[in-house]
Amino acid sequence: MANILFISNGSGEDCVSAALIKELAMRNLNYNLKALPLVGSKKTFKEHDIEIIGPDAELPSGGIINNNPGALLKDIKAGLLTLTLEQIKVLKESSRVYDLIVCVGDRYPVILAGFFSRVSIIFVGIAQSVRVHGYSYLEKKILRYRVKKVFTRDEETAENLKENGIKASFVGNPIMDTFSTDSSGTEIDMEKKVIAILPGSRSEVWYNTKICLGVCKKIHSLSPETVFLMALSPVVPRETFLKFTAGEGWINSEEKKDFSTLKNKEGTEIKLSQNSFGWIIKRANVVLGLGGTANEQASGMGKPVVTFWSPERQVRKAFIKHQKKLLGNSLIIVPAETEIIAKKLMDLIKNPSLAEESGEKGPSLMGKKGGVTAIADYIVKFVENTKKDKL
Repeated sequence: MANILFISNGSGEDCVSAALIKELAMRNLNYNLKALPLVGSKKTFKEHDIEIIGPDAELPSGGIINNNPGALLKDIKAGLLTLTLEQIKVLKESSRVYDLIVCVGDRYPVILAGFFSRVSIIFVGIAQSVRVHGYSYLEKKILRYRVKKVFTRDEETAENLKENGIKASFVGNPIMDTFSTDSSGTEIDMEKKVIAILPGSRSEVWYNTKICLGVCKKIHSLSPETVFLMALSPVVPRETFLKFTAGEGWINSEEKKDFSTLKNKEGTEIKLSQNSFGWIIKRANVVLGLGGTANEQASGMGKPVVTFWSPERQVRKAFIKHQKKLLGNSLIIVPAETEIIAKKLMDLIKNPSLAEESGEKGPSLMGKKGGVTAIADYIVKFVENTKKDKL
């Protein structure tokens, strides 16, 4: 019996953590696998019947507070300090219970586990890259002396860490293993051009959606044959979302399998799903994306992603710039103006070579699939070697 705790700090990180737990559970190794999500709704773990420990609270930022003092202030008002103290208490007690801690995300879970537990740590660093902001001297010191193994999100970051005496590897980007591209059962004429819409998952989803609806209406007036597919994050309450869109004049006219059909009085239709993200991106020609991890995954599938920024966006301009450094030319940034967004999307739809050129670097920048399996393989070997060392 091995007791393993997975710590994650964000919705995308939760998905990777859950994928690793599912992969290990399928191997029937008699592992006791539990999750400690530091932020977010915890819905990902609950959907997969993964046992959660620690305090049950959700922070407004969903874990995105870098370069965003406003989001940090909101988190503090929502009880961040009390929540952190309760999580530290759990970690202090973990030394008596767990054989291994797997941290997924950025420096934060590693710092917490490193300082407040005595358990061995494996770090899956999907949220940091030398392309944007590498690990600081202090962070590298913690990784060198406190972490047994680091798995990075790209080869460049792994090489940088190895040059600093840290056991690091890039074995594939686990972000790309957390969704399926299998058919949803919804038929779309292969001759039709498709725009995928990713409205986001945090508090700005309502603002984003209002603009996206206006963009769809505009494009439909110019190109009625264009198909709109919206992948709504599972953490957004579906009924609340449908009430919001109804208030904007878009009625849910049909429920079929996993899809709702939103329709306005001009006849524009948007097919909406919460469980067909991979299929929607696979089928899309271009993506209107306001997500974090979701934008990265779309780029990783070779799709050009158009995004917009406005003062009302929670993550603000700093996060968009951060994402631009990660995704390069596959992320296209435009102002939050309906006419401009619609024109950019139509330019890409009308010029397949331009769309292909914009999206072609995404897969290499995001990295190959297979990271979850490879990391799980290492965890199994680590646990077995640890057992042998104790004999």
